[in-house]
Amino acid sequence: MIQVVGDIVARPRREYPHFAAGLMFMHHLGAAQAAAHLETREAALGATIAKLSRILDELQAHGLMRLALIELEHKIAMLDAERKWVRQIADEISEGRLEWSTGMVHGLETLRRRHGTGAH
Repeated sequence: MIQVVGDIVARPRREYPHFAAGLMFMHHLGAAQAAAHLETREAALGATIAKLSRILDELQAHGLMRLALIELEHKIAMLDAERKWVRQIADEISEGRLEWSTGMVHGLETLRRRHGTGAH
């Protein structure tokens, strides 16, 4: 068990969450729609962070050691990092700073120009 826990803590794994899959296909949405969905996610993340932070504060007030709460602290930090990133991307989309072409047509045309139109 010590070996397994050590490996889990020491080695990052490629975990493919549902959100990342959504990001991969986000270009099929219009820019305004994508930004709105990201803003909705940001608000939900903010609410979750607030709830978990209150729980963390309560547990600390009851005398639990930080080490006993480290997993919760990590969860809050990861959610906050995601919230900040999501806000940044939503802003970039809304302000036109993130290039946007709805659907795959633009991307396919770019690939054809760069690599020729031959069948593979």
